[in-house]
Amino acid sequence: MRSTSAADARISHALVCFILQNSLIVLFVLTMTSNEDKVLRKRAQRNEWFLQNFSDLNDQKKHTFSGLDFYPYNSDYLKICEVELFKNNERAIFAVEGYGQIELRKYGSVKAEIDAQLVALHLYCDLQTENPTELIAPFKDKTNGKTTYGGGRNLNVQIENGKAIVDFNEATNMECAYSAESVCALPLPENWLSVSIEAGEKVLR
Repeated sequence: MRSTSAADARISHALVCFILQNSLIVLFVLTMTSNEDKVLRKRAQRNEWFLQNFSDLNDQKKHTFSGLDFYPYNSDYLKICEVELFKNNERAIFAVEGYGQIELRKYGSVKAEIDAQLVALHLYCDLQTENPTELIAPFKDKTNGKTTYGGGRNLNVQIENGKAIVDFNEATNMECAYSAESVCALPLPENWLSVSIEAGEKVLR
């Protein structure tokens, strides 16, 4: 009887592990699917924003405008990361040409593997925000000046259940890419990535 009970216990344990493993796979697939839908909705909103805010497009161009240019959605650029918090409340100072400077709080950093390379990304928030649910991470990468804006791109990062949802598919060009009158806080050297992020918004063709 003890032998049968032990065998049953092993089978039950294996079954539980199988169910948990497959549940995690399903959850990850659902997360990727929901993130892709969210990104596509944001891109549609981004196109509307562009048409409403950049009047240098004449009526003919607006009529033929088919949308900003984006890389196809790629789930390889969706990273769910642990956040290494900065505890000294250090400030990040961004120089803004023609405006002066803006200060943000260095909230923390994340590490992710991109094209077999480990890269680190610093995250920032408003000085008064204690427990932010959304952070910003302006960054540069090897696509700048080629397929994306030379000055770098913006990225909003969500915090969910203590983890950072870093989806480079949501990366957008800075407003300076479209208007000389816009002011932009360009990425600090700590966020100059040594890889190509072939995701998100491209330069307008």
